[in-house]
Amino acid sequence: MKTLFLGSYGFGNLGDELCLLDAVRAFPSSENHVLSYRPTFTGKFIKPESFIENFNQAKILRPERIVLGGGGIGTLSMLPRFLNFINDALTWNAQCHIYNIGVANLDSSWITPEIRRAAQSLASFSVRDFTSLRIVNRWNLDLSVPPTLTRYPERFYPEDDSVDFNLPNERKVGISLTNQAIMARAVDENAPLILDFLKPYEGYVLVPIVSTIHQYEKTEDDAAAFSSFVSRLGIRQKIVLPQILNPSWWLEEMSPTRLKSLIGELDVLVSQRKHNCVHAFGANTATIGFYPGQDDSLPRLFNTVSHETPVGSRLFPLTML
Repeated sequence: MKTLFLGSYGFGNLGDELCLLDAVRAFPSSENHVLSYRPTFTGKFIKPESFIENFNQAKILRPERIVLGGGGIGTLSMLPRFLNFINDALTWNAQCHIYNIGVANLDSSWITPEIRRAAQSLASFSVRDFTSLRIVNRWNLDLSVPPTLTRYPERFYPEDDSVDFNLPNERKVGISLTNQAIMARAVDENAPLILDFLKPYEGYVLVPIVSTIHQYEKTEDDAAAFSSFVSRLGIRQKIVLPQILNPSWWLEEMSPTRLKSLIGELDVLVSQRKHNCVHAFGANTATIGFYPGQDDSLPRLFNTVSHETPVGSRLFPLTML
């Protein structure tokens, strides 16, 4: 079967690329094609028959099956575009699936007759968390198949332990956060609280965990965010694997499965990045979800897999004025 995998692929987010690997595993096919906005990036992790860079190329391909998945697509800026393409794909009787997506808190005002028709044609529709499931049910789409819950299955994707990161035989704490202005503000407003929280880890070495260096968005540059975090809080702990902060090294050496292997070597991960928490859960690494209080992405994750989180895992919300 000729399958086209659609999603937010190629932008520089290893979490989204992990979702692609999981989708390909969940929907085995004799012929895989992938829509990626940067095939040279996605092509480091998967070797499909071809890469598609836009919907016009996808229409020429005429896939027999379409799988829409990955992160960053359940939003008002992206989901309607994908569903309108699925509506077009009905003209050649493509079998269409939405797999393992997170959904923003949208009402039903964006749902056109074409989008409703596309949704009602789906062979399957699954979301990753309880909140997304409630939101989809509120849309009253009259789906032919009810939406189901996946609980972040990408956390079980095998890690790549072929690379030795040469980490020291010391206790290790990983730090991961985005370069978003809201997170920087939350850190500044909660600096004494964060420094107090980090005191038990003063004897640990510090490992930067870089999941995303986005092609376009500086707010999605985890390397810059880590350096800023350490500088602004005056943290003086020993930093190991500093080369991960070099975009050229990161691009050449890191992959979704290698990142999971690295996180598996930590004693504890402190992360705002949802997919790094997903990695940690799969690797059985204690995880502190560290986030601005109004952002619900980490609570969604922790609540959905609460019965399977490693010992010592918890949420650490940062309040804001």
